[in-house]
Amino acid sequence: PWQEWLDVLSAQFDKPLKEKQLYYVGWQVGDELIGHSNLADIAFGVEAKIHLHVWDNRHRGKGYGPVFFQRSIEHFMAEFELQRLICEPKASNQSPNAVLQRLGYTPVKEYVTVPGPMNFEQVVARYEIVG
Repeated sequence: PWQEWLDVLSAQFDKPLKEKQLYYVGWQVGDELIGHSNLADIAFGVEAKIHLHVWDNRHRGKGYGPVFFQRSIEHFMAEFELQRLICEPKASNQSPNAVLQRLGYTPVKEYVTVPGPMNFEQVVARYEIVG
């Protein structure tokens, strides 16, 4: 599945913004890339799914997540003219849920799904960020 994912991601580079289905931004502190946020299932001008991740434990719990995620939200909403972002972290994963709640978002529901091709069935908390 990793090679398939890389192939799909690579195919996005040359697409015009309005045709992209995936889009990533990296989060950098000093000279070090510490995480990312990405969009998937993009419907330009309408909605997309958003994901956040701080890669290494040594950068977690230092306030980077909320700052970078809020900047990512603002960037994605403007760049893709979105009306809504959907974020669905695993319900039991405290870190992303805490970031979303710290930013003032509340889950609209929890349900069981397989979030993506590299995931297993799990309970997710669905957040909807309206622009």
